[in-house]
Order: sequence, then C-alpha cells, then structure tokens
Amino acid sequence: MKFHFPTAMGLVLIYTILCTVIALMGDEFYSPPSSIILRLGRFVVLLSILIGLGVPSFYKQERYIKLLSNVTVIVAVYAIIQYVASHLYELNLPNTFGPVKQEGVIYEAINFEYRPSSFLPEPSSATYFMVPYLCYSLFSVESKRDKWCFQKALLISLGILCTTSGQGLLILIVCWSIWIILAIWKSTSLSLKRLVIFLLFGLIALSQIDLNFTIDRITTEDRMNAIDARSEGYDLIKTIPIGELIYGKGFGNYDEEVFFSSFASIIFCTGIINLILVVIMYFHFFVKGDLFSKMLVICSLVLMSGGGVYTATYICFYYPLLISNTKRNSIKLRRKVVL
Repeated sequence: MKFHFPTAMGLVLIYTILCTVIALMGDEFYSPPSSIILRLGRFVVLLSILIGLGVPSFYKQERYIKLLSNVTVIVAVYAIIQYVASHLYELNLPNTFGPVKQEGVIYEAINFEYRPSSFLPEPSSATYFMVPYLCYSLFSVESKRDKWCFQKALLISLGILCTTSGQGLLILIVCWSIWIILAIWKSTSLSLKRLVIFLLFGLIALSQIDLNFTIDRITTEDRMNAIDARSEGYDLIKTIPIGELIYGKGFGNYDEEVFFSSFASIIFCTGIINLILVVIMYFHFFVKGDLFSKMLVICSLVLMSGGGVYTATYICFYYPLLISNTKRNSIKLRRKVVL
C-alpha cells in the first residue's frame, strides 16, 4: 500500500494540526476542548485514510465516476419527485427523519416552508453532492463516451433547481454559461440536437419551476434571507482584531450558534495563513488539472464563499477527483515533453 499527499494539501493538514495544538494550550474556547479534539481527529483521520492512503492505493477513477453517475441521478430524480409531489399534491416526501443538525444549529423542517433536498439533510447539501458529476458530465473529455451524459447534466440541473438552493442556482448559472461559451467557441459541443434539448429544458424549467422562491431567498429581508444567514461567520470575524486572525483559534474552535461558511471557518479557526495555503492548494489543482478539474475548483470556491463544503466529508468526496485528474494531466504533460 502507498501513502501520499499532494504537497500543498500536506502543508494545509500540518498547519491545521499545529494551529489547533497551540490553540488548545490557551484559554480562549468557543467550543469545549473535547469537541475541538474530536473534530480535528476526525479531519486528520479521514483525510489520512481516504485521501492519503485510499487514493494512491485503491482509488479507481472509472469505478468512482460510474458509481457517482448512478447515485447522482438517483438523488436528482428524487429531488424532482419531491418537488412535483409538494407543488401538485401538497405531499411533503421525507428526506431524513427528525431534526437536522447543521454546523451546530438545529433546524426543524416543520418551521419552514418545505424545500426538497432529496436524500440529503438540506437543499444546499443536495447541491454539494450533485455538483461534481454535473461538472464531469459537462466538461470532462471522457464523458463523451457516455451518449446520455448531456441528458444526465440536464436532469441533474433540474434536480438542483428543484431544491430551491440559491447556491445551486448560482452554480448552474456559472456552469452552463461557461459551457455555452466554450461550445460556441469550439463549435463542437453545440449540435442542433443538443441546442433543441437545451432550449426545451430551459422553457420547462422557467415555466414549471418556481424560481421566484429561490431568488426571493436571496433578495428578501426577512428571516428566510439566505445571504444574511450565511454572513454570520463573516460578521463575527469583523469584530475580532486582525492580529488574532492571522494564526487562527484552532480547527473546530467556533461558536456553535453561528453559521460559518467555509472561507469564514478557515479564517476564524485556522487563520489567514491557512486561508492562503488553501487557496494555493486549489490553485495547484486548477493549474495542473484538466477542464473538468478547473470547473470543479471554480464551483468549489463559489460554494466555499457561502456554504460549508470545506469539511472532511466533502473534501474526501471532491478531492479524489481533483487529485486523480491532476496526476493524469501531469503524466500527459510529461509524455508530450518526452515526445
């Protein structure tokens, strides 16, 4: 068996550990020390086993993509079924049972308007899950082997729209805008058949999906405002002297009553230094990766600005794709140089 971390990722992990150990020696705790230790331990163990050990030793890109394709389609279809059942028959199909805990805050679904989230805890989680294969189906060269890949991309996009996730809507705008620009520029992907299918999909989405609710969640000033809900972590950071944020307060050492987006959490917990290291890591994936990797990096950064996608769970979900494609691209570059 092999054990390997990309250098940039290894630096992020090492600094995260050092920062947290130093923070535990102090007395400024926003969470119980036991919770901080458990969160750090989970982060280190999952990344070490699933990324450091799993990717170089056991990871098979083809199998992962095949499984990801099937599961993503199922998640999207169930989100669509939930949406149809809710809007046509006023039937709220379940996703998980009981209260859902997100970032230390408990949300009771009964207190809010029903929003489909497929089998995931909440709509944004469903978006996070469907994004990787959406990027793959639209931008990977290998996706052309699957004749249904474009149709899957449309189905997944419809599933994301049905979740009413504002982050999902933003991701769809980014992905499809870039896809259309590249298709027109290359004049290869935008066939008449695909153009007709895309236009029909757009008409159906605009006529049948209540996009007003999704947009209202971004623009409204009441308690359902998605922007205000995701700005709490940034607002807390503004109250803390910049000097205290350079090194961070320790991984997992955050106020459990406040929602932290990924960037806010990185700055608050592991400091501006680690934010720079994380950006360098994603820049490495972007530069060394293929078009699919580049789009996954862009989508990840968009989601990190307002969502909690920088966690051990999603890192272990996204990074095998980024690392594998970075390696493959590096091998291709070496071969070109040799030839």
